[in-house]
Amino acid sequence: MKKIKRITFAVFVIALLVAGGYVGWKYIPKSNNIVEASDGLIPPGKTTKAILVLNEIKSSIKELAEISTYEEEYSVKRAYEEPLWLFDEYAIPFTKNYLELDCNGIIKAGYNLEDIEMNVKNGKICITLPEVKINSNELINCDFKEKNNTFNPINSTQYEELLAECKAMGLEEADKSKLYDKAEENAKKIIKDMVENISDYDVEFV
Repeated sequence: MKKIKRITFAVFVIALLVAGGYVGWKYIPKSNNIVEASDGLIPPGKTTKAILVLNEIKSSIKELAEISTYEEEYSVKRAYEEPLWLFDEYAIPFTKNYLELDCNGIIKAGYNLEDIEMNVKNGKICITLPEVKINSNELINCDFKEKNNTFNPINSTQYEELLAECKAMGLEEADKSKLYDKAEENAKKIIKDMVENISDYDVEFV
């Protein structure tokens, strides 16, 4: 089974986040209330640059619903053969129909951005990622082979069941190729690069 894997960095989304964060960071007002935290301690009435950066990042992403950090193409083939049944137990001879699908699809995995937790601890921006979720699983092309039967024509239910099985097979193949791990790895790189592009703070994933 041939598979083609691609990384999706959602370039326009990341550009938006970086640009928005950079502008916000560059124009953070100068104030005596902005300090560098010492051993995680912040004096009363003060804030830190790390917190301001964090707020800028949160502000930049609050309008976005989700992001896909990895996608994988798959190719699957599935066949369906169905006779007529007598009393739901005995197959009636010469009544089989046959349907075969050869499909290509794309699975996209990533995160709901609202579920990403971000905090400041000891001068670092600490980020907790939720579980990777499947954002989409779409069949983009399917070739059909069918052998109809006068006594038992192929019906729409057979097509629907076979299409659903092809998508499930594609998801199973993607799972075996560590789709979820790759989506998480890319998400960490995206977020780390984004924060480092707009500030000099370290990022820690917890």
